[in-house]
Amino acid sequence: MKIKTVIAACLLALSPSIFAADLSLGVYLKQMEEGSPAYRSVSESIDAAKSLLNEKAVLTGAWGFAAANTGVNKSPSQLSVLYGDTQAQTSLDLGVEGRTDFGLSGKFHFQTSYTSLSGITPIVIPPLPPLSFITMPNYYTSALVLEFKLDLLRNSFGSEVKAQSNALENKNKADIYDRLHSKRELRSETEKAYWKLSLAREAVKVNRELLERSKKLHEWMQEKIDLNLMDKDDIVQADSDLKYRELSLVGAEDDEKAAARGFNALRGKNSTEVKETLSAPEEKALRPGKLPAEMPARYDLLALKLKVKALREQAKLKAEALKPELSVAGGASLNGQDPALGNSISGSLTTDHYVYGVGVNLKFPFDLAARDTLASGYQGEVRSAEAGLKQKELEAKIEWDELQRRLKEVNARLALANELEGLQKKQADAEREKLKKGNTVTYQVILFEQDWGKSKLGVLSAREGLLEIASRLKLFGKEE
Repeated sequence: MKIKTVIAACLLALSPSIFAADLSLGVYLKQMEEGSPAYRSVSESIDAAKSLLNEKAVLTGAWGFAAANTGVNKSPSQLSVLYGDTQAQTSLDLGVEGRTDFGLSGKFHFQTSYTSLSGITPIVIPPLPPLSFITMPNYYTSALVLEFKLDLLRNSFGSEVKAQSNALENKNKADIYDRLHSKRELRSETEKAYWKLSLAREAVKVNRELLERSKKLHEWMQEKIDLNLMDKDDIVQADSDLKYRELSLVGAEDDEKAAARGFNALRGKNSTEVKETLSAPEEKALRPGKLPAEMPARYDLLALKLKVKALREQAKLKAEALKPELSVAGGASLNGQDPALGNSISGSLTTDHYVYGVGVNLKFPFDLAARDTLASGYQGEVRSAEAGLKQKELEAKIEWDELQRRLKEVNARLALANELEGLQKKQADAEREKLKKGNTVTYQVILFEQDWGKSKLGVLSAREGLLEIASRLKLFGKEE
């Protein structure tokens, strides 16, 4: 809550004045959300990243499968007396398969096939009639099958699946935080652009006022010269001041155009013209409250932490792939065979004809040195990422401390700038009156006018410094 109070206080320093604004900050933010391709892109990417949070579920979810095959075998065989010289078969396999997060995978499916045998050669032993071993040339075979595999070394207790699942989860969460940070940066940049243009317009206004004062002074002196009440050389200083004011105004107007282009770009337009009037920053509540001593969370740091976690899990996953494979596998099936499909299926639902078995599988690498080198490389990547995270955390803490220091400095500078601007205005007005009475020289008036102009611009500069701090502060803090 403290950080939100601080940010709100900062932005109050740049809140609308008593003058009505044609385009408020809230409306401008809405225009940015609707017109900025960058904002739409970030918003869409956040929604997409959130939808990927359940990606890990597919690793252990059940999958259905189906397979259909048909074929003819007419290759020569010494067993043609048993199977004929041509075997035609059509098969169908339907079932579900999946794996768990504790190392067990399995498959449960139903198989049925139709087999047709032709070209059967009977055995002739005179004087006996021809004898054929084939009593069922066309028949259906059905089976209800259960298979399983339990990993004991690689992926023991589901370590590989868990590592892959954790890597996906951390990566997807990191993507969300990255996009939330980009969205926050864009909104902060939009608010900054609004107040920057407002301040630029104020600077143009101040420079125009100073130019008008310089012109009036120049005209007054010219009248005195025409009446032979002043020396012609005195107006040279006024000429120089007039040109300086014109140059300052040109620079201020150029800054306004640049600010206007940035302002329009954020709402999807390419123009240096902003016809709407904006809220003018007022002097109230320019000094924000005290910042919290502890640095709040930041989305980009949260994302980086999750990326490092994902990299750790990926290293585990890669290390698992290097381990020897030892597993127990087995299966069982109920079988039926009959010329009629219905009878074949019925037979596969009984325990009259069954098959079962179990076994052990082992696979291991010979190049153990290469395996160890790869494992060391994976851990090196993790250590590098962890060092990078520490550096980013240090930079963020330094920035936070620096913001606190700069905030105190800009508060003090703004207070002095306001006080100085008031004093310089009084002094400039007083010196002008003295000049009218002949109690001072033109040079002194010009100096006081210049000092007053610089002090007014100094106030605007201090406000812009406060705006920069408020913009950076908005990047800290995690929304619940």
